[in-house]
Amino acid sequence: MQHAATALLPLSPASPMEAAEGRAVLAKHGRSFWLASLFLAGDQRDDAALLYAFCREVDDLADETPDPAVARRELAAVRDEIAGTRPARPFVAALLDVARRRGLPLQAARHIVDGVEGDLDLVRTPDDRSLMRYCYRVAGAVGLLMNGVIGVRDPDAQAFAVDLGLDHGG
Repeated sequence: MQHAATALLPLSPASPMEAAEGRAVLAKHGRSFWLASLFLAGDQRDDAALLYAFCREVDDLADETPDPAVARRELAAVRDEIAGTRPARPFVAALLDVARRRGLPLQAARHIVDGVEGDLDLVRTPDDRSLMRYCYRVAGAVGLLMNGVIGVRDPDAQAFAVDLGLDHGG
């Protein structure tokens, strides 16, 4: 987790190609996320689009890979890429760049991968706690990452970010 005393790197915008690709994915798939992005400053909008593209690509690995065993291997590879233990494919590299510049909590990105992996099996939520864990992983963690994109550093805002993510995606 990013601490207030940790200095963030200067915000250099995403490359024009990365930003354009992120915006294209966002425009094609992200109805409410795209609309909300219109209220952001240009560099924040581009980084939100790259975050959305990461989420979309990870979700597609689970939803569009016919063999669940192959999907699990791909998601494990994404976890390794996030951790920096293997070379990152473009959408992970873009997320890592945004995380480096904006101080995003990469643990939240790993939680998204965990949640999407849970979609490979029949999703059963035997109790409210299980339901909230699932919703946090597939939606609330996005709220935590968006905090960094929009520059929110107050630790008290984390719970609100999770709730907003749950409201929009869970």
